[in-house]
Amino acid sequence: QAYTDALTGLANRRALEAHLARLLRRTKGNGFALMQIDLDFFKAVNDTHGHAAGDFVLQETSRTLLNQMRATDMVTRIGGDEFVIVLSEYGDAAALAHVGQRIIERVREPINFEGIECKIGASIGATIVAQGSGRTPEEILSDADRALYVSKEQGRGLYHLDIDVAYGAAKATPH
Repeated sequence: QAYTDALTGLANRRALEAHLARLLRRTKGNGFALMQIDLDFFKAVNDTHGHAAGDFVLQETSRTLLNQMRATDMVTRIGGDEFVIVLSEYGDAAALAHVGQRIIERVREPINFEGIECKIGASIGATIVAQGSGRTPEEILSDADRALYVSKEQGRGLYHLDIDVAYGAAKATPH
């Protein structure tokens, strides 16, 4: 229970931090990617239709995210309407962008709660963590959060990849 979000059944922040620490310690592989997802217009659902509707939307969104990911990926709810996905194998930046767009499209589909159509969206910030990068879990989450902020700032419902130049790659353009 210490590693599980009670509402959604997803892993929680504590589980995420432990998982990131394990991934950073591994010596084989090509690194991993992390996506931070914030739900757009969730507050409007909660304010207009009540917390029961909001809770249902969070549960349905959790199922949607799990259905979009592989068994090897970790889907977490880190609080409120914020989710983090860790992709232990991500392919390349283009493949990661494709996954981000697919998530945005699926989350955008209306959710029916007791005859009420609830509409939300998703903004995503992502970062790629190269094997042996030396970044801490806090830095990785901060980088993804910065990318998420760019998505929100540019109009919501967007995906943005931020690869910090300090880690050997140039900034990617938003999608």
